[in-house]
Amino acid sequence: MLEGPGGIAWSIPLAAVLLYNGIVATAFCFIASVYIHRALSAVSASMGMLGVPVVGLLSSAAAGMEAIDAVKALSILLVVTGIALITAVENKSQTEKREATYKNK
Repeated sequence: MLEGPGGIAWSIPLAAVLLYNGIVATAFCFIASVYIHRALSAVSASMGMLGVPVVGLLSSAAAGMEAIDAVKALSILLVVTGIALITAVENKSQTEKREATYKNK
């Protein structure tokens, strides 16, 4: 809608990329996500998922395809701060649970 009229230039390389992204990459990410959610707590897994856009943005900036301006830098800082705070609270909670378990024995 925003880019105006035009069509998709269908080609064999485009079809190969679509198949790879649609089948191989999506299946791998889904399986990896299921494994992560089984191995970690829900909070830990979701905190890791929040870091995905930050890694993507930093990778794109490192490759020279994305400029990090003040708004993007602030968003990265907020996401990383949120992950750190929630991880600290979860660690404290788990430590308290362990201490309570040892006191009850």
